[in-house]
Amino acid sequence: AATKAAKAHENVFLDLCGSPLLFGALESMVDSVGAEKILFGTDLPFIDPRPGLGRVAFSRLSDDDKRKILGLNAKRLFRIGD
Repeated sequence: AATKAAKAHENVFLDLCGSPLLFGALESMVDSVGAEKILFGTDLPFIDPRPGLGRVAFSRLSDDDKRKILGLNAKRLFRIGD
C-alpha cells in the first residue's frame, strides 16, 4: 500500500525508520518506487541506527542510490543548503 501511494503521489515518500528489512527488500523498494522516493531514518533513541545504516551501505544498490537514500533525498526534500 505504501509503495502504491508513493508511486501515485509526488509528495509521498517511504522511510526506513525502524524497518527490519529482509534481504533484498531495500532493492525491491528501489525497483518499485525509485531511490529518489526513499529516506533513511533511525527512530533514535528507540532503535540503534547502525543495523539500518549497514543494510543500506552493504546493499546491492549503486553508490548513487545509497547517497540519495542516506541524505541527498532529505536535503532536496527539506531544501537544506539551497
